Amino acid sequence: MVRLLRIGSMGMWFIIYLKGVWCNIDRLELIMPRYALKGGEVVLHCDHSVPPEHLHKVEYKKGDDKVLLYVKGRNPACRIWRVRGATLADQYCNATHVRLDNLTFAAGGSYHCVVSMETPSIFTKESDSKELTIIDPQKGDPRISFTKQTFAVGDKLEANCTTFPSRPSPYITWFINDKKVPDHLTRSYSNGLHAHGFFETRAPSIKQISVEVSELHGDVDNKLRLTCVATIPGYVNKEQKYADIRNATVELIIVDEFPAAPSPVEAASSSAEWIQQVAELLLLQLSLVILLL
Repeated sequence: MVRLLRIGSMGMWFIIYLKGVWCNIDRLELIMPRYALKGGEVVLHCDHSVPPEHLHKVEYKKGDDKVLLYVKGRNPACRIWRVRGATLADQYCNATHVRLDNLTFAAGGSYHCVVSMETPSIFTKESDSKELTIIDPQKGDPRISFTKQTFAVGDKLEANCTTFPSRPSPYITWFINDKKVPDHLTRSYSNGLHAHGFFETRAPSIKQISVEVSELHGDVDNKLRLTCVATIPGYVNKEQKYADIRNATVELIIVDEFPAAPSPVEAASSSAEWIQQVAELLLLQLSLVILLL
């Protein structure tokens, strides 16, 4: 710890280093996951640089509400408050960790920790807040629906991706041959629940893709891989770790062009030839019957 002392009538100030202790906390951070599963657990870790011999107390808070207080040397060392939406594991209480069990959506919110150290005077520091979101994940992969399986170059490909319900509802990202489809080629549809209380309800997401098929969409086998990825949180990049991720892929066949439809003259000529062939076959069968009589 450092103190400024005034010595003598000249009013000179001197820096005094007391007991080899700097009255400061260089490192203080609440480490916790951004997302946790409904019904699961989460561990809050107050990471700090205070040596054990100088630690006085550690306090965990949710917003302005107290969650747990650890005081070194006290018996019992922990005092626990009721946390809405979770239960605290008593056996998991120490100077650096606390665990919340049986999570419900009410446990979501802003958390932080406060650390006090013992010096000639008490010094206290508060960490930055971290946000916790409780999720109810998807129960299965999304479903891709489309009108046909074969497309010609120049056709418009339209397909819908529908996810399983979750809370919050999933974010959908479309890929064609592993390349992200630009947002302006997609459209999200309301599921009818985007109103008051939406984030308190499990709900699916629906997103349509509408793109003109080009020669570039076909691989060496003239196939187009259409992938729908449903994530919580929303798509950022492939390296991000998601709290919940589901996907579905279908393969569509790309052809250069469909066979041209016959002209009316060709269609009439073909029809006349078919009728003539049928008539000749019937006459042949009639002749055979007469010969057998």
